[in-house]
Amino acid sequence: GNLPIPGPLALKLGSAGAKCLPAMVVDGVVVSEGRLPNFMEAVEAVNTGAPVGKTEDAVSKPKKSCC
Repeated sequence: GNLPIPGPLALKLGSAGAKCLPAMVVDGVVVSEGRLPNFMEAVEAVNTGAPVGKTEDAVSKPKKSCC
C-alpha cells in the first residue's frame, strides 16, 4: 500500500527533489535530510524534536565562567 508522506517532507521533496532523501521526520519536523543520522543523533532527535546537529552546538560550547 501507499505510505502517507508527512507535509514538511512533501514540501522538501517538492523543492529539493530526491536530494533531501534519506530523511527522518519526528512529530512532523524534518530532523535529518540527505543522510541517515547515526544512532545517537537519531535518539537525540526523537527525544528533543530538534534537527540533527542543532542541539549539540549548545551542549558542546563551553560555558563562560567568571573570576
